[in-house]
Amino acid sequence: MTWWHEVDTTVSLPVRFQIPRGYCEYGKSEKYSLITLSFQGNEEEGTEFLQWFQNLENKLIQQDESVVDSRVKMDTKTINLKYVDGFTQIFDENNTFLIDGVKSFANTRLDCLVEIDRVYGPMKDTGTYGITCRIFQVRVVSEEEVCMFT
Repeated sequence: MTWWHEVDTTVSLPVRFQIPRGYCEYGKSEKYSLITLSFQGNEEEGTEFLQWFQNLENKLIQQDESVVDSRVKMDTKTINLKYVDGFTQIFDENNTFLIDGVKSFANTRLDCLVEIDRVYGPMKDTGTYGITCRIFQVRVVSEEEVCMFT
């Protein structure tokens, strides 16, 4: 397994690497199958990773930053990753493969191995460029107890 900071940025696509442990508050979006990770409790490495990832996007896309649709949102310090049914493999904290998946990723800490497999653009409606960053493997490390009622 290659960690994000060990990636040779001159390598051709696809490339797979491990990202820092993240926190998924809301789970997988049904419309776009995205998982949004923040780095609560791991802010220093998370911020360093997000800056590195933005630089990698810009290097791969090779367009003016104003037309790059980044996976990273620095104002909220989050990253959007694509979950793909039939591609993304799910494991529990004991590294046991979960053939039936999980009922929800909401309020979980996740270890993710991601794959960047292509650059796209320009999009017809926005004129933006981007990369496809899919979750190849995800390990559900812990679930947070959250009470929805006060």
